[in-house]
Amino acid sequence: MFLGWRQTFNCFQVSRYFFLVCGNESLKFTPSLSAKTRGIGGNYAFSTGLDYQGSSLGSNNFSVLRLPKIAMLVGEGVVPNDVGEIWHLLDTRYRIPVSMLPLDVFTRLTSYDKYNTLIMSTGSYNSLNDAVKERLRIWVQNGGVIIGLKTALNWLNNSGLGKFEMKKDEKKDESGKVRPYAEIAYAAGAEATSGAIFEIQADLTNPLFYGYTSARIPVFKSGNQFMERSKTAYGNAAAFTANPLLSGYITSNSLEKLKNSAMAGFTPIQQGRVIGFTENLTFRAFWYGSNRMLMNAIFFGHTLNAGAAR
Repeated sequence: MFLGWRQTFNCFQVSRYFFLVCGNESLKFTPSLSAKTRGIGGNYAFSTGLDYQGSSLGSNNFSVLRLPKIAMLVGEGVVPNDVGEIWHLLDTRYRIPVSMLPLDVFTRLTSYDKYNTLIMSTGSYNSLNDAVKERLRIWVQNGGVIIGLKTALNWLNNSGLGKFEMKKDEKKDESGKVRPYAEIAYAAGAEATSGAIFEIQADLTNPLFYGYTSARIPVFKSGNQFMERSKTAYGNAAAFTANPLLSGYITSNSLEKLKNSAMAGFTPIQQGRVIGFTENLTFRAFWYGSNRMLMNAIFFGHTLNAGAAR
């Protein structure tokens, strides 16, 4: 299967992206296949792949898609709720197999060639040693895709596998203030972003956001993690807007750091890609709006143009 971009083919004007299914004469659009693809937009047949006015089928306007072979890291240090939500999306909703690899098992593996996609959900990955980092680097160089979410970006950034710099906390000078001991928990709770809805501005031409019809997308956010914007021209696939709060609570200090901060981006390592999202894209299996971002990363992540890197 191939992924193509907006062009005119033999007098047909197709949308920005479309799929070209290749096969021999045994591949037919049966009623069952037509029914499954009806909601995608339309089925077209061509008598020739050559087009002198538009772009010929099979030209470099197409990227070859591959069957995702997915592994996800789990176990001690990884937040089980977030892992379960991703597992539910893939296994139950989309019937896509995913291998759950405990960190200690993953550390002992000498090869990751059985997989082409690795999901690192929210959690701590400090138990992964330098040997694992080097094996991961080589695996990505050979075409592997890592998808990191939330705090996993810290490990990827510190390991040199991705450029996901976070904004630093600015400590207030409160040396002269005296507060009751009983307020410690309340003060910490007041600083937390436990769950609120914010608006991002996405580049709908970026494969990570194929299928969205509006560039302004509401996302669910929990946690005070704010990624620096990329300084490259095409490196900010999605960023929070200048007035991002749609619903919920966030401190004024955190809100200022969230404004215009990056939400998604990627780092190329030769043939592979390391993709990062600052948020949970599958929150509690009901926040459907951001599910597509994860699926796009899985199916189209390897096609991302290195020129759009952070």
